[in-house]
Order: sequence, then structure tokens, then C-alpha cells
Amino acid sequence: MAVAEWTQYWTAVVEWTQYWTAVAEWMQYWTAVAEWTQYWTAVVEWTQYWTAVAEWMQYWTAVAEWTQYWMAVAEWTQYWTAVVEWTQYWTAVAEWMQYWTAVAEWMQYWTAVAEWMQYWTAVAEWTQ
Repeated sequence: MAVAEWTQYWTAVVEWTQYWTAVAEWMQYWTAVAEWTQYWTAVVEWTQYWTAVAEWMQYWTAVAEWTQYWMAVAEWTQYWTAVVEWTQYWTAVAEWMQYWTAVAEWMQYWTAVAEWMQYWTAVAEWTQ
């Protein structure tokens, strides 16, 4: 009887030890799963972070390029505005010169008329 009880006792100890060994192994397994999950979660978060950084950089690069484009458009517009204003200025100068050239020609014409009239007046006085 004592041997049977002793055998049952040690059988129970072995089974209890196996049970807690299995529990420990199960806990190690799930601990590893949790650590693996944390690792891959961190990898995903890191990837998302750097993806967001890359997208932010692309956005600001596009903003910079767009800004440079519109600055170039503004400079080009200023250039052609200056060309138009310069052209208008010199067109006005040319028109002013044409006007005064016409005035000078008109004065030369009437001076010639006056001289012609003086000539014929002198001829008329001479013949009298």
C-alpha cells in the first residue's frame, strides 16, 4: 500500500510538473508572439512615419517648384511689361518728333510763302 501511494504521489508530482512546464512553455510562446507583434508593429509604424516624411518632402518640393514657376512667370511678365512700356515710350517720342517735324515743315512752308510774297511785293513796287 505504501508503494502504491508512493507511486501515486510521484506520478502526481510528475503530472503537476508536466502541467506547469506546459504552462511555462505556453507563456513563453505567447510572450514571443507578443514580442514579434510589437516588433512588426514598430516596423509598420516606422515605415508609415518615413512614408509620411517622404510624402511631406514631395509636397514641399512641389510647393517649391510651383513657387519657382510662378516667380519665373512674374519675372517674365515684368520683363515683357517693361518691354511694352519701353516701346510705348519710344513710340510716343517718335510721334512727338513727327509732330514737331511737321510743325517745322509747316513753318518752312509759310516762311517760303512770306518770302515769295515779299519778292512779288518788291517786284510790284519796282515796276510802278
